Amino acid sequence: VDEDQQASANIAGSRDEALQTIQDLSSQLQAKRGLLARHQELLSEHQGLSEEHATLLEASDALTARAAQAEATSKEIHAELLELRDAAACQVAGVREEMGTREAELLAHLTLLQEREGEMQTRALQTEAREAELIEQMAQVPDELVATLHQVCGA
Repeated sequence: VDEDQQASANIAGSRDEALQTIQDLSSQLQAKRGLLARHQELLSEHQGLSEEHATLLEASDALTARAAQAEATSKEIHAELLELRDAAACQVAGVREEMGTREAELLAHLTLLQEREGEMQTRALQTEAREAELIEQMAQVPDELVATLHQVCGA
């Protein structure tokens, strides 16, 4: 009887150990299922982030291309502005040269006009002097001679 009890106790102990082992394995399996579910979530997040990263790379490439185009356009505009500046500088120099030439011509013309004005004033003074001289000479002619001259000339 003691042996049967001992065997029953051993079987019960083994069964309890087996049940405990099954419970431990079941707990481990549950934990691994939880980890597997978390792993699936992380993989899904990683896939989403990879897609976002690819989209951002495409956007970055597009922005880089636009920046390169903008820089090229900016350089073209700068070159055109430099050409316009140089052309304007040449035009300004031409206008200044022409203005200098015209100013010299106008000064020469003004000088000539001033000389002519001086000549005309001299002539006017000479004419006035001659007129005064003639008046003085006429004043010296006797009145009888003037009357005779009027009669002869038919005045």
